[in-house]
Amino acid sequence: AAHASPFQYLPPQPKSEEKKKPAPPPRRKNPIEEFMSVTGVTDPDEAARHIEAAARLGKSVQDAIRHYFEYGGTPMASSGTYDNITAKLIEMGFDKDLAKKAAGMFSDLDQAAEWCLQQRAQ
Repeated sequence: AAHASPFQYLPPQPKSEEKKKPAPPPRRKNPIEEFMSVTGVTDPDEAARHIEAAARLGKSVQDAIRHYFEYGGTPMASSGTYDNITAKLIEMGFDKDLAKKAAGMFSDLDQAAEWCLQQRAQ
């Protein structure tokens, strides 16, 4: 007859350091996925345009997203265009704040001036 072993069988216990290991951080979305998921933009090329425009100005994806909502989906204009349009609008007699806002929305001077006129009329 087999006699009972004095050692009781215990399933292997996980080592304590294995238990404490934190869960891996959630995978960060790539910037285009992030931009699209927040803004609802469905075209990756459009999302990329916004992100690249922001990056040229040293801005983040979050800045591009904020700009998208604040300026009705217009990508950030490069500062050359922005400064240029702002200066021209001020020369036309629009106040600085209005000129800056319009230059942030439009990369075309005529559209920016038209928008400024509409804001004045309200």
